[in-house]
Amino acid sequence: MSENSLENRKVRVICGTKNGKNPNREFPYIIPITKTKSGYLTGQNLPTEKMLNPALLNETERKSIPYVIDPTDHLRVNHSEWLRLDNPVDKARYELLLLSKKWAKSKKEYNDNKSIYDGYLEDRTIESKTNNDLRDQQFEVESLLRKSTVEDQKRIALKLNSMIPIFNANVNNLTIDELKNILLDACRDFPDKVKECFSQYNSKVEFEFFILELVQHGILKKNPDGSYFDGKDYIGSNMTNIELWVDKNENSYRKNKWAGLLQERKGNIGAVVVDPKEKEEAMVTACQKALYEKNIIEAEEAINILQKYFDNNPKLSEFRNNLELLKSPKVTESGIEELTKFSEDLAKKTIEQLRTTIKHHNSPYKEEDCVDIWGNKDSLIKYMCKIKFQK
Repeated sequence: MSENSLENRKVRVICGTKNGKNPNREFPYIIPITKTKSGYLTGQNLPTEKMLNPALLNETERKSIPYVIDPTDHLRVNHSEWLRLDNPVDKARYELLLLSKKWAKSKKEYNDNKSIYDGYLEDRTIESKTNNDLRDQQFEVESLLRKSTVEDQKRIALKLNSMIPIFNANVNNLTIDELKNILLDACRDFPDKVKECFSQYNSKVEFEFFILELVQHGILKKNPDGSYFDGKDYIGSNMTNIELWVDKNENSYRKNKWAGLLQERKGNIGAVVVDPKEKEEAMVTACQKALYEKNIIEAEEAINILQKYFDNNPKLSEFRNNLELLKSPKVTESGIEELTKFSEDLAKKTIEQLRTTIKHHNSPYKEEDCVDIWGNKDSLIKYMCKIKFQK
């Protein structure tokens, strides 16, 4: 027989106190029984006639319910009385106390909300196991935390900030020892929450860390209502929604863009390991999308990042030209598409052909405007696009 079996368990009735007093400790406590339209709630699932006359029980019912609760003769318990759960009468009183919802299953449950309980049932076997499980969990997460890097500890603090209302660690203003001390306290007080900060127990934690760091560095914005935004774009109200949003084809480039911005803000340029070709394609897509959506701020930022990492990209000149025209109020809705085609056509020509076009007597361009850029093909293309689409 296991140590947790009914034969080896007993619980003690502990009446609570209110304002330092409780008459339930001086007199027997009458266990309340709720009456409903269909009968009485005793937990034994018997009709009223069988409750009042146990002789009506069949053989199966007698075996499963050795003691029948009489709802007209309320059972009582005394403060500090022990109830043996292998005794049918004690077991019935124990279950009836819990069924009343006025008694907590443990001291901790009672202490957490004393106002709704008349007392609690001290079950040392269960409480010992609960306490041991808690200590094991505390030890486990503390061991994981001690093995983590300082950078990981900062990210763990960010996640705990988002999960626990009373946890508020300002990671930017804490020393290494202060941060570690706060997190070790969290291992003691919130081990289940700390556990969610490790990939062994949360497969999505790296993505969650990533989003929280983006918010911390101002790349994404989190509103008081919990909604997240990338600029003006709503991206979700929780991590699951954000991940679904990012996974859409039209948004897939954002993750690489955010990663680049994050490493810039953190001063770790190049720390993100991404295939160079994939990274360049993602940046080009970011530029195209921002220009298409006429988002000047995002377009300028995306173009600057592309130029920083891939200054030889053939699209850069076109993007710069489009951005300049986007800033002009004269660009029409269809102008961006026309501009793109015009810019691409010019890029196919040699610099001599561009100069000939500019010098032509019927052209809208002026040679004197190009004196300082006469030897720069990209600048000539930019000038010609500006003149054509701002007229």
